[in-house]
Amino acid sequence: MVKFDFAVRWKTRGSESEELDPRLLVLLKEIRDRGSLKHAADISGMSYRFAWELFRKWNRRFGKSLVLFERGRGAKLTELGEKLLRAEQSISSHLQPELSSLADELNQELAAILQAGTAGKKIRIHASHDLAIAHLEDLCHQSRLIDIDFQFRGSLECLRQFAAGDCDIAGFHFPKGELSTALASRYRYWLDSGKAQFLHLATRQQGLMVPAGNPRHLTGLKDLTRRSLRFINRQKDSGTRIIFDQLLQHGGIDK
Repeated sequence: MVKFDFAVRWKTRGSESEELDPRLLVLLKEIRDRGSLKHAADISGMSYRFAWELFRKWNRRFGKSLVLFERGRGAKLTELGEKLLRAEQSISSHLQPELSSLADELNQELAAILQAGTAGKKIRIHASHDLAIAHLEDLCHQSRLIDIDFQFRGSLECLRQFAAGDCDIAGFHFPKGELSTALASRYRYWLDSGKAQFLHLATRQQGLMVPAGNPRHLTGLKDLTRRSLRFINRQKDSGTRIIFDQLLQHGGIDK
């Protein structure tokens, strides 16, 4: 069955409007991480010549260089290159969860239309995104033994949909230890233990993702209050966000 994904594309304004090749942004990220155009091109699946020409083209369009190449010292992003990459990451973090949600809604509505009157029942699984869940989705589609519709939602949203009968299986994250007591009521509100069966799928550890070497020397959540730091949070109602907000409250940190 056909499914859709939505993505953000960049386009210049003016009489010579042109779409920015998304591979340029991929190269910028790899150069920042690896310090080499050759390595960036190899990792991105492009030829060195193509990558070089892509930068030449957009250097001309901007009138400034995106990358500084130094003989014997590799490559590094200029201020312009860094700005573009930060903008792309900021836009993706803000819009991609919303675009994914819209795509899921459209795919669900299309599936209902396309499969109306067909035999068999599709098992609807709404789950908070996790690598284990994504792997489970792949395994289910590969087996072709069960007709399954996966949709990714935040933990509490999955439970609300389960309680409303909008899905057959709800996947959610729930903390262990002291936090479980503090958050239990928010989850229990949507669950009827007499009607639901609980299956444990995976256990994971969570923390702050920082650049290699932890250059800002972060040791805990209080460090995030430094004005010099930029922090990208998870979306509301996701299991991670619920836990994070509870940790802030527990630590007396004004979110």
